[in-house]
Amino acid sequence: LASFYGIGAAFFGLCAAAMRFAGDKLRARYGEMNLLLLSFATGAIGFSILGLSLSLAINALAFASIGLGLAVVCPCLFLMAAGQLPGNRVAGMAVVSLVAGIVAPWIIGWVATSSSLSHAFGLAAFVPLSAIAIILWLKANQQRVAVASS
Repeated sequence: LASFYGIGAAFFGLCAAAMRFAGDKLRARYGEMNLLLLSFATGAIGFSILGLSLSLAINALAFASIGLGLAVVCPCLFLMAAGQLPGNRVAGMAVVSLVAGIVAPWIIGWVATSSSLSHAFGLAAFVPLSAIAIILWLKANQQRVAVASS
């Protein structure tokens, strides 16, 4: 059975790579915010399933869902961060890298060590759900500003 444990990472990697290749076309077709909403929702579903399931096959599919969902998030966030700080694009990208590469894995590792890996993956589902809430809030504010300025 231990020889099958890497299957989740393999599915994650294959799906993430496939989505990265299609990411620019999808972003151009559907827009950055819509793609991020769908990506975060797909990732949250995958993390939720991973936190709840005890089945190897279902967990492999959950990893695939996470790979599909979150593959385009970092490239989109890098583009958005660079656009927010046109004079210092590196600073915006450094903040995204810091949170995505250092803070988030540290928190997941801490939760996994303190309780269990299932709890850590369950908690990880709240990150994309929080991002969805923030994006929807920003879109609503953007629409209010547009209506008020009309």
